[in-house]
Amino acid sequence: MKRSSIAPLLSRVTLIFLATSGIALGCAVEPVASEPAQTEDPLKTKDHSAITGAACRAHGLGENFCSRVQAEAFNVDHNEWSTLAAHAQPEAGQSPCDAAKAVQTRLRSLGGEIHTLLAAGAPDAGAVNRLAVALGRSLHTVQDNCAHNGMSNPQHAWYSTRDWCISSGEDPDSAPAALQCAKEETDIAVRAFRDALRTALIDPTALGVASSVGTKNPTRANACSFLRSWNKFDGNDARWDNQVTRGVFKSALVNSLNTGRDATEVCADGASIAIRTPKAHASVSDPFCPTLSIYCVGE
Repeated sequence: MKRSSIAPLLSRVTLIFLATSGIALGCAVEPVASEPAQTEDPLKTKDHSAITGAACRAHGLGENFCSRVQAEAFNVDHNEWSTLAAHAQPEAGQSPCDAAKAVQTRLRSLGGEIHTLLAAGAPDAGAVNRLAVALGRSLHTVQDNCAHNGMSNPQHAWYSTRDWCISSGEDPDSAPAALQCAKEETDIAVRAFRDALRTALIDPTALGVASSVGTKNPTRANACSFLRSWNKFDGNDARWDNQVTRGVFKSALVNSLNTGRDATEVCADGASIAIRTPKAHASVSDPFCPTLSIYCVGE
C-alpha cells in the first residue's frame, strides 16, 4: 500500500479478532509474531530494505554500512510518512509539476549532502552514519517513484484498498514493473555512490564504522488515515509521465552526489509531465471491506 506493509498486518489483526471473538476460522491460528509477516509484494517497507541492501552489498560497500542504509530506506515510511515528496507523491492540491519539483529538490539536497560529506575526506563514524541516512532516504524516494508516479494519496488509497478488498492486482506497490524499475534505479544510484567514493579517494572499508539502527513501521493511526482517504479520490488518473520524471530524478541524485549540483529542471519551459495514457476514469464507490474496518476500529 502507500509506504508500508499494511496488508500482512491486516491479515494478522483479522485472525486475532476472529480468534478472540470465538468465531470459527476453519483452520488453526498460528501464534502471532511480534512483527507482522511480510508478503512478497514489491515496494513495501521490507522490500525497500531488501532492494537497497542487495544493491549496496553487490557494489562492495560492506555489511555494516549496507545494513544501516537499508534500515534508513525502511524507516522513511515511519520517519517521513507525511512528507509526500519522500514518496514521489503530491501534497493535497499540489500540481504535478510542483510535486515533481519537490521530489527533485529533495534528491538534489540529499545528493548534495553526500557530496559534501565525501569532499571532507576520510569520514569518521558520525559522517559515515550521515552518509547512510542520506543514501537510504534518497533510495526510498527513487524506488517509490517507480510505483507511485506522482499519484495522490487518495488515488493510491483507492487502488490499494480495492486490491485488498475487491480486485487483486490494483495496488501500485505490487506491480512487477515497479519492482523491476526500483531495482534498476537503485543499482544506478548505488553505483554512482561507489564511484563518488573512489573519486574522493575513500576506501569502502572506511564505511565499516557505521552503527546499526532499528526499523519501525508506520503507526496504525497513520495507516488508517491513509486508507480512509480513498473517498477523496475524484476518479481521475493524475499521475506524471515516468518516462520523463524517472530520468530527471535519477540525474538529480547522481549529478548532485558527484558535483554538488544538478542543472536539469523538470517541467522546464512549461513542458508537460502529464501521463500519456492515463487509466480510465474510475467510478469511485465504497470498497466495503470488513477487514479494514476491524483493523482501523478506534482509529
